[in-house]
Amino acid sequence: MKKASAALELFPYGLFVVGAGREGNEATIVATWAMQVSFHPPLVAIAIESDSHMRRVIEQERRFSINFLPAGGLATARAYAKPGTSGKNGERSVEFSKNGFLFVRGAAGSIGCTMIGAHETGDHVTFVGEVVEVSDHPAGPVLTLRDTGWTYRK
Repeated sequence: MKKASAALELFPYGLFVVGAGREGNEATIVATWAMQVSFHPPLVAIAIESDSHMRRVIEQERRFSINFLPAGGLATARAYAKPGTSGKNGERSVEFSKNGFLFVRGAAGSIGCTMIGAHETGDHVTFVGEVVEVSDHPAGPVLTLRDTGWTYRK
């Protein structure tokens, strides 16, 4: 499967911080598999590892956020790639939006979604969510997986 693996790395991937949970029980991860799947209503899909804590939190809360990291936001991506909890200092800083979604401070943009479906997809679960809140951060170029020099493979 080596050839397929190299070919799959040709997909352009964004780099996002996915958040879920409530204050005192927040979960955040760096994710690369997210995309818009409908205009009306506005729907997005994210793929989360089947055996992850994030999966359990999304299923419990039935909501999640997607935070777009700005170009040049590699330090923020590194901070969220490490295990740990979010806080209000340093590069790992979050806040709850007016509707209770976990938004990353300094993100290029953030969206809050209510889960409308989940599908087992191999070693991941694909969650589909309806966008119900959008941050008012100024949009701009976003960080991509290629910008980091990282790869996503097992």
